Amino acid sequence: MNPEYTRIESFNKNGFIVIPDVLSTEEVASLRKIIHDEIRDAPLDKRMLTIGDILKNKDLLAAVARIQFSERLMERLRAIIPGKLCYINDFNLQCNMFGVGLWHTDCSSEVDNRNSYMYGSDYHFGKVGVYLQDNTAEFGGGITVLRSSHKAFKQIPFAKKFSYLYSALLSRAQFYSLRMQTKRAQLLPIQAGSAVYFDSRLLHCSSPPSALVLNEKQRLAQRLDGKLLGEDRAKYVLYWEACATECAEDFLRNSCKRAIIEEIGLRHEKREHFFTEYLGYHFPTDYPPSYVDRCGSEPHVSIACLDKTIADFWKGAAGLQ
Repeated sequence: MNPEYTRIESFNKNGFIVIPDVLSTEEVASLRKIIHDEIRDAPLDKRMLTIGDILKNKDLLAAVARIQFSERLMERLRAIIPGKLCYINDFNLQCNMFGVGLWHTDCSSEVDNRNSYMYGSDYHFGKVGVYLQDNTAEFGGGITVLRSSHKAFKQIPFAKKFSYLYSALLSRAQFYSLRMQTKRAQLLPIQAGSAVYFDSRLLHCSSPPSALVLNEKQRLAQRLDGKLLGEDRAKYVLYWEACATECAEDFLRNSCKRAIIEEIGLRHEKREHFFTEYLGYHFPTDYPPSYVDRCGSEPHVSIACLDKTIADFWKGAAGLQ
């Protein structure tokens, strides 16, 4: 593993940091078996284990809590994020999802909704991914990034004032960047048990599995049939957002807009309603005591969610009541 990518300076320079050995080999194997048993018989249109699935499975939840509140992980995150560390309550486990070739930023909807807060120097927001397999050219398993692409939000002077115009220009800039600057694209040297924290404005995509011949449906973010990969090569990734406390409210507000769009677009589909579901969970009310106690023992981290009244509204929309 390139030692540069494990240093804090890497985050400011490249937009990401690799945190090795968050999980031991034994912990990876144990968690992979739990996930495999949970997802094995699920329909292919179920692409992930959502927060609801995880909260109902005590073994999964215990593993997620150990990871989220790992001192090794929190130490690195606190060195990057100023003030009190904050987790958004949207953790999920993606299962054999690839979305081959779909370069994107995780803040694209925030740009589209003309949220100007992402262009400020006090914006500290990103995603944590914990990978339960190596990231290889043959079978994927992690992400490929366009290094330093997050800096575009800071380097274009008019970006904040004219964010709607910038979003249109950004999509074109991304296209040409990928064509003209592919040397900056980096398949991250992720090993099983490692975590990556990356800026939500960083261009990235799922590392394509070159050894597999995929049809169009398989390429577009659908969960691959486990038989294509085999249990040993199955791709399992735990994701959630981590940020400075003051950035959480803006993100949750934007997530409510995404949930409305999700409900309209997916009402007659079988796919999971990701935003509607996690917005309906209120912390600590809807969490098992074991998770609440574990979080309460960590004075330097908090869980961000909607106000209970608003969460109850989304709970009703998601059919969780």
